[in-house]
Amino acid sequence: MLPVLMLLICLAQTSTSSPVNLENNACSHLLDYRVKSISRNCYHNPDVGATTPEMIKRNGYGVESHDVTTDDGYILQIYRVISKQAGSNEKKQPVYLEHGILLDSDAWTFVGERSLAYSLVDDGYDVWLGNQRGTPYSRRHETLKTTDLEYWDYNLDTVAVYDISASLNKVANETGMEGSIIYIGHSRGTTLIFMYAAEYPEETERLLKGIIALSPIAFFNPKPYIEFLLTIGPSLGKSLKALGIRVFFQYPTILKQFLEFICPSFPYFCEFIVFLVSGKLPQFMPEDLLNFFSHFPTSWAVNQAIQYSQMNNADKFQKFDYGKTKNLEEYGQDTPPEYDLGKIKLPVYLLYGVNDIFITGKSVKRVYDQLGSEKKQILKIPVDNDKKEDQFNHNDFFYAKNITTFLYEEMSKIMKDNLQPNGQ
Repeated sequence: MLPVLMLLICLAQTSTSSPVNLENNACSHLLDYRVKSISRNCYHNPDVGATTPEMIKRNGYGVESHDVTTDDGYILQIYRVISKQAGSNEKKQPVYLEHGILLDSDAWTFVGERSLAYSLVDDGYDVWLGNQRGTPYSRRHETLKTTDLEYWDYNLDTVAVYDISASLNKVANETGMEGSIIYIGHSRGTTLIFMYAAEYPEETERLLKGIIALSPIAFFNPKPYIEFLLTIGPSLGKSLKALGIRVFFQYPTILKQFLEFICPSFPYFCEFIVFLVSGKLPQFMPEDLLNFFSHFPTSWAVNQAIQYSQMNNADKFQKFDYGKTKNLEEYGQDTPPEYDLGKIKLPVYLLYGVNDIFITGKSVKRVYDQLGSEKKQILKIPVDNDKKEDQFNHNDFFYAKNITTFLYEEMSKIMKDNLQPNGQ
């Protein structure tokens, strides 16, 4: 009876004059997804399933594609977003955006005018979008194929050393604005810049003006179900590798298409998945349901999942733990070294939400306390607002309903007040 009742409710919401549109893929109410082709509360969003360049162009901006080859042979594709205004991006302050876990550059462009990439370009910045190795946009290598197990045999340390360095140097060389780049990272994007900046503080200071870390991960304080997954992570990862599995979601398009097919029939189930990977959802918009799953998840190397688990279980911000014997070979000690956040002297701004499933204000404060930066700040988003319906989760930093007012306005203040380019 319940499915029939739900169908009747949805039909009651439709107008007899509403045309049938089989391409509808966004609905303002979850119930309407069941009858999305005829509901007046549904429409077609062309960004569902679109690539980063397609979305950028459709929203009226130009885009440049740049290849970046790392020192270990991975060929990354990063994008530069060109302003709608006449003229070039020359001498505008560069901002480099680095995505998080199971994501790619789509995260910064897929929610239309609410997207961070467009907001920054409109605010006068030269915006660059990174894509880490293994994502759909960065799957080439000088000698390896993605079907080779060796291709996926990298961890967080590797990506921090090679991908972040190569991408930032590319931006510096293309713009001629070395030392003025603002790095904005989300989730894993924050982990990588903390690792890189702690390992190579002088090079980081040469390249960057400052760091804005959204949902920053160096230390964990996860929800119980995440804690359980992280606890068993090293053992599970070891078992997967023994079976020859080096990557989660090696063919993400198949999963995305499956979810796009399933979610209209079971929208509440799919919303529950969003909750599991993000946290409480007061800021999630129903019309972004299929849009979200058309861009999430992307591939994730097993070694990276293992390393995050190791960090949580050891309660340390540390390098990959290979085991005592190989640790001695790699590090000259039987335990993995910890990253020294005290070596980071750049301005760092840590922005988090109370509904995050991986971190809390306490774990963010640990990062803050260990940073060597003279200029540093923690902000709970939204600032000075404790209304339950307004609080951010882990992924609200790229899709929240009120992202423009709650997040972008705060980021704009930080950038204009504290991170002006050199010489200004």
